[in-house]
Amino acid sequence: FDLEQVREFMPAAISQLRGTIDAQLGIDGSLQAPHVALSGRINELSFDGLRTAHFAYDIHHDDGILRLRVDGGLGDAGAIAMEGPIEVPFAALMDPARFANEANFQGVRVAIDQVSLAFVTRFFGERLAQLDVSGKFSFAAEMNGTLRHPRVPSLVVILDRFGLEGWT
Repeated sequence: FDLEQVREFMPAAISQLRGTIDAQLGIDGSLQAPHVALSGRINELSFDGLRTAHFAYDIHHDDGILRLRVDGGLGDAGAIAMEGPIEVPFAALMDPARFANEANFQGVRVAIDQVSLAFVTRFFGERLAQLDVSGKFSFAAEMNGTLRHPRVPSLVVILDRFGLEGWT
C-alpha cells in the first residue's frame, strides 16, 4: 500500500515520508502467547522528495523474544542494517513507554555504512542542519540492556573524507 493512504495516522515528525509498503503478517498461537511474524519491503521511501531508500524487514515475536532483521539501502547515501534478539513482552510492542522500560536488547547489532553526513545532519535539528558538512561515516555497534539503561560493549565509528565549509 502507499503511505499516502495512512498519512493522517502518522506522527507529524514522519508525515513527510513517501513510498510504498509490502507486508506479510502471520499470527499463530493463543491470545496469551501469540507468535507473530511480519516481513516485507518498504520501497521508494523518500524523506525529502529527492532521495529514495528501500528496506527489507523480517520481524518475529514468540515466547517473549522479538527477533528482527532490517536491511536498508539509502541509494548513494549509504546503507543500514539492524539484527538481533530483544526480550520484550508482546503487550509492550504497542506501548512506546513500556517498550523503553521493558525491552531488553540482547546483542542487537546496528550497522551504518558509508552514509552521507549531509544527509544525516538535517535529522538532528536546524542548527546542525545549517552546517555545510561533507564526507561519509560508517558505524557499527552492539547493544545490550534497555533503552533507558543501554550498554554498548562494542562500538566503531569511521569518518571518511570529513570536512566543514572552509576546511582545506
